Amino acid sequence: VLFRSERISLKTKGMTPVEYRNHALAFNYLTLSNFSVALQKTRHYNNRTCFSLKVFCGRCGDIYHRVAYNYSDEHGQIVKWLCMTGHDHDLVTCHGRAISEQQLKEVCLRAFNKIIEPNKAFGQASNNIRHAISQVNEEQATKLDRELDRLQILLINQTPHSKDYDKIADEFNKVQQQRDELQLTLDRQNEIVQKNINLQNFIDTNSKQLNEFDEHLVRQLIKKITIQETYCEVEFQNDDSIKINL
Repeated sequence: VLFRSERISLKTKGMTPVEYRNHALAFNYLTLSNFSVALQKTRHYNNRTCFSLKVFCGRCGDIYHRVAYNYSDEHGQIVKWLCMTGHDHDLVTCHGRAISEQQLKEVCLRAFNKIIEPNKAFGQASNNIRHAISQVNEEQATKLDRELDRLQILLINQTPHSKDYDKIADEFNKVQQQRDELQLTLDRQNEIVQKNINLQNFIDTNSKQLNEFDEHLVRQLIKKITIQETYCEVEFQNDDSIKINL
């Protein structure tokens, strides 16, 4: 964008004339065209609904966005969720199916009811595996902590100019890096454990089937909804998933 400046002189009674600069826009058409294309490609997301940033296309993997259609007849307003790649600026490059917001609500309600079915051991096998892996990692962390203590004592007993100081220091840094990486893994596992607890609490406190959709449960328990042609895959916050036929 180019700017063209014009000087405007204002004369007032008993005062020295004052000059102002009036900046008029002088558009370069190529620049304006490129700007328009870039503006069209800009995507806007919001978190106003419980499904925002949770619904994805099973064909291309892109995110879905919410579109409201207004009708003048008895249908009123119909809200659908569409693949951004498939319906972005009238360029249909993905044929992932559209789904109405009412269908999404029914899918979530059926998913919640499916995991609270009587005697339904949802996610129990994966929880047992995670628990076993967590125990192994905690034991490994304890071993690394002991090794760090041993190397630290050796460093204290060495002088910086001694023969083995650099070798021990390098080994200490190597073990410390392994311990830091393992700690990140443990933190992620603890986060998943907490999400498992939240999901289990929901299952324990709801012995009866749900009759009404609750967007709070979607925000709290559901991580991702992948839309396929004939079914939806609902992934919970603890990474367990369940399929719901459409």
